[in-house]
Amino acid sequence: MVRATESALGEALGRTLLQRNPPHRDYSLLCAAYAARMPFTAHVTIGGDIGHFHRMSTPGHWARQRILTFACWLKLVSE
Repeated sequence: MVRATESALGEALGRTLLQRNPPHRDYSLLCAAYAARMPFTAHVTIGGDIGHFHRMSTPGHWARQRILTFACWLKLVSE
């Protein structure tokens, strides 16, 4: 079950980017999607992204992100 406080990867990244106020945010699709409250899916390649090498990263964390992204997609297509 997806908890209301959880965010899919695209939403979490968009929120984090806007909070950090990056210099080129006006050119970022991710920032624009988050600001417009539009779904944005982010897909991480297993072993191909720096996030997998973080000391707190676990396979369960990435699996949970996939579940959250799929739940977001299901909600979008059911409306």
